[in-house]
Amino acid sequence: MQQEDYALLDYGEDAAIPDFSVCIPAHENVTAFSRCLESVLKQRAVGLEVVVSDDSVGSAIKDYLAQIKDPRVRYVHNCPALGVPVNWNIVLGMAKGKIHTLLHQDDWYRTPDTLAAIYEEMNNSGAEVLIAGRALYQGDVCLGEYGIKPDIPSLFLRNFPARSLVVNRLGHPSVFFFQSRLQCIQYDASLIYFADTDYYNRLLREAHGVTVCAAPLVGIMRGEQEQLSKTCVANTERLLAELFLLHDKYEFSDTEKGINISCFFVSHIRHFFPYKISPFVRIVWQKMSLLSICAAGASAPFFALHMMYRLIYWVVLGKRWS
Repeated sequence: MQQEDYALLDYGEDAAIPDFSVCIPAHENVTAFSRCLESVLKQRAVGLEVVVSDDSVGSAIKDYLAQIKDPRVRYVHNCPALGVPVNWNIVLGMAKGKIHTLLHQDDWYRTPDTLAAIYEEMNNSGAEVLIAGRALYQGDVCLGEYGIKPDIPSLFLRNFPARSLVVNRLGHPSVFFFQSRLQCIQYDASLIYFADTDYYNRLLREAHGVTVCAAPLVGIMRGEQEQLSKTCVANTERLLAELFLLHDKYEFSDTEKGINISCFFVSHIRHFFPYKISPFVRIVWQKMSLLSICAAGASAPFFALHMMYRLIYWVVLGKRWS
């Protein structure tokens, strides 16, 4: 789709290249969007632009921005809506800053110095990608603050694809910041549920250096993002078709397929129990080889023990596993 196909509302842009391009894919919820945008516009000591790509049917987001009239904001309204993750690619592709980030509209920066801290860490380390810590919220309640250890990115890559593809230890897209050279890495438009971990794998492997900022600088609203996951999981056949597509994309061995399916099923069993277990097992039995099924059965107890540990962690400490 060409840019002229969009209704463009452009409040202007500085001649200098901004330090950050904060890219927000918007959709309907102006209350969440306003909190998100306000947290960005309050950032201190960095130059920034905000790029908004709006998938809303109505004009609430556009009307809100028209009232603000901040020259750092650029806006496009998609007609028709592009959906996830195409809208993410569109808004990231419009970025012109030195450092890019995708900030979902239901997330926000917790302090006015968030971007300054990230800029300093990336500048000092020379890394092309930074992953920040996060705090999870349900409504107004903070469920917990989760830093990120320096070895987590390398662990994610080492376990990819058999485990890391279906267990996201890196966090939401809103905690990723990367240099403009990596703008060419896009989300796979054929994916929804696994779009983030597939993207992280390709982004981190292309990057010249990855660093972390352990402080929980980004607020993540769990409710809306969990709803997207539940919507995906509700269609078992569609979800598994996406997973099998990735098996082919990454040329899984039969053993890796079994471990991958087992890891996914056990770690997401709360979404399947009890009504979707039977369809899940039926599709796996039809689509996978006997070796893959044996590998799934052998690895399932290991993943089940880990899930029990996570449950005990939650019950005893009152804190969700990160």
